[in-house]
Amino acid sequence: LSQPNIDVNLYNKHRTTALMEAISNEHIEVVNLLLLVPDIDVNLKDNEGWTALIYASNGGYIEVVKLLLLVPGIDVNLSDLDDWTALMWGSSEGHVGVVELLLLVPGIDVNLYTSSHRTALMYASRYGHIEVVKLLLLVPGIDVNLQDTDGKTALTLGSSYIEIVKMIEQKIEQ
Repeated sequence: LSQPNIDVNLYNKHRTTALMEAISNEHIEVVNLLLLVPDIDVNLKDNEGWTALIYASNGGYIEVVKLLLLVPGIDVNLSDLDDWTALMWGSSEGHVGVVELLLLVPGIDVNLYTSSHRTALMYASRYGHIEVVKLLLLVPGIDVNLQDTDGKTALTLGSSYIEIVKMIEQKIEQ
């Protein structure tokens, strides 16, 4: 990395960068080193539209998410080819720590939705991630009544989980 003219933003034949590979393989030391390179672009996307932050959020790599969020210019609302954001991936996987960190970022949009019109709250509800649902419901401006392409809301998607139903109903009554 100390060599002149080294380009850390180059893609390999799989269209991933060194940073994406380091995150995927949980090499935190390498991630740390790469993030020290002044011209690293953390917003680059792979063939699926995944960014470094999406890789880290999907994997539940809290320490990597913390490091990435310190990089000036990181865009937390970037989405992949199916319109999934880092928040949606973290929420759908039930990664509470990742979701907590992402929700602290000014400008994060909790009401963004995927190509099927599902939000982070809908995914957390659908998969029964109670703690993530609690966190998301605390966000001012979250819209619990958004509907997906099938007309389902976070409430209907989480209807198998009584605690989720109670929390969403309580939010609706506010």
